[in-house]
Amino acid sequence: MRKLPKRLLTIAAILLFALLIFAVATFTLYKSTPAWYAAPVDPDQRAALAQQAEEKVTETQNWATLLHGDAIRAERASASSRPPPATRVTEAHEIRFSTDELSALFDKWSALNNWQSHYSRYVENPRLIIQKDHLILAADVKDLAAITSFHFAPRLDQQGQLHLDLVRVMGGRLPLPDMLWQTQKDNLVQQLESRIPAWRPSARIDADGAASESAMWITLSRLVIRAAHNEPADPILFLPLTATSKSVPVKLTSLSLDDGALTLQVQKLTPQERTALLAKIRAP
Repeated sequence: MRKLPKRLLTIAAILLFALLIFAVATFTLYKSTPAWYAAPVDPDQRAALAQQAEEKVTETQNWATLLHGDAIRAERASASSRPPPATRVTEAHEIRFSTDELSALFDKWSALNNWQSHYSRYVENPRLIIQKDHLILAADVKDLAAITSFHFAPRLDQQGQLHLDLVRVMGGRLPLPDMLWQTQKDNLVQQLESRIPAWRPSARIDADGAASESAMWITLSRLVIRAAHNEPADPILFLPLTATSKSVPVKLTSLSLDDGALTLQVQKLTPQERTALLAKIRAP
């Protein structure tokens, strides 16, 4: 048996060394923790930040409740041929949260509602991070044994349609191929699509603007389904009403993501827009 030339042995050794370095570097990137994930909320400020976020949630809920009340008053006035009453709230409302506020609020509500019991088998330390034009959902995913993050680029296009495009998935600081999570995405889409027909018969939006839970779930499910296919969806959000399971659908008219802050501008729907929305909800 002839011996390999020294040059070939040298080349083979260099290639093996390069592959080893590549494997070590890839593993290191995969197991590393991104800097933005390793910056938790200051414990001394957590309670105050959660309180600030709750006050903003309450303010938005109060706006939705007054909006609903104005619609009821207007409906009653119309039924009795009286002039429409003056409205008590503006037609638009701004909502602004910082990353730290949302993180502190999630931690508080997670403890109060025992959310961890539902997700602890799959993930640990879920985080929501807001960067310039990007929204990141991240957690320590047990099946992947790494900090896994989903990077979205939410935006409104020129037609006012909402895009929730998933631009990349990372394991640590390493980009992950679609094949690693495609099955989970397909399963989620299939589950949502299978539930929509059962929700459709009870889906309704009352004349006063209040939507049933099933109408909300159909709309939000279709938003997730379209986002999974990188397709635009109607820019509709639902604001919960106090002392009822119903919510008020509103239109998202402005969306801004700066480093550490999310700002939304929502506007009430006209009766014609509510009718059109309900037709879409009930359509196959």
